[in-house]
Amino acid sequence: MKQSQITAALLLALAATAPKPTNAADAPLAPNAILQFEFPELPESYYAKQKGEKALAMLTAQLPENYSSEAKFPLFVYLQGGNGGRSDSAAFARSVVGPRDFIAVRLPLFKTDAGSSLLIPEGLLSAELAKRAKALEFITANDFSVTARAYQTMLSKLFDAVPNATRERSAIGGFSNGAHCVSALLILKDDFLLDHFTSFYFLDGGQPLLIHPDALKDPRAHRSRYLLLRGDPAKDDLAARQLIEPMILAFDKRAQADGLDFTSILMTGHGHTQPPEYLQLIGAWARGEALPNVGKE
Repeated sequence: MKQSQITAALLLALAATAPKPTNAADAPLAPNAILQFEFPELPESYYAKQKGEKALAMLTAQLPENYSSEAKFPLFVYLQGGNGGRSDSAAFARSVVGPRDFIAVRLPLFKTDAGSSLLIPEGLLSAELAKRAKALEFITANDFSVTARAYQTMLSKLFDAVPNATRERSAIGGFSNGAHCVSALLILKDDFLLDHFTSFYFLDGGQPLLIHPDALKDPRAHRSRYLLLRGDPAKDDLAARQLIEPMILAFDKRAQADGLDFTSILMTGHGHTQPPEYLQLIGAWARGEALPNVGKE
């Protein structure tokens, strides 16, 4: 079975067994409760725009199985790649971080109609790669304003609904375009993101951050943790891999010199995908556990 088929099967199984979502305004805060908010005041999501669907932007969250009003619980936000999907289930985020201690959250991606701005200095990418990046419709700097406003609105509502949600140990990241989204928010120093999250992870995406290390000089960013999982150039023999790998190594060296908590891991034998063993590694990292011995350099 191919990796993509395994991931799809996992998502279907999770959706079939998950509790039914409840309107967040009426939902009791109880173990395993699923909260959903719709936001008619926000622009349509990238998914809705690309698919031509008439659907309101939505946040879905699931409380942990050990939820109690007497304890504090961080968020774990997982942003999917591509167009970001519907964001009507937090099951995938929960499968990554585990059923305890964290509030699993799914957010959509947002994209403007403006052209791409990759946050990469002119001339660094070849004309061919720049054209390919634009054609793939990456989340970029042009999407910062709409995304920052949307995420502040959506996550503020969640923090208000769950008063014992805490920024301490809260993590946000994602795969591919989801990672690019978080990268753009960090590069442009989004105050809400930096004030409410202390851990940031990137699964084969977020490369623009590597070219803007000064973005992490903000004291809030410098005190945070970072995890970068990257595809194997031997698996995906693309010119982009050959360009990015030296940038990652240079960033890693500078991060260590600056005392930044930055972990970079090569996903040996995997290209642009979400391998289960590396999703488990992200969960262990978010929980503060020793990382499993896969792909570590």
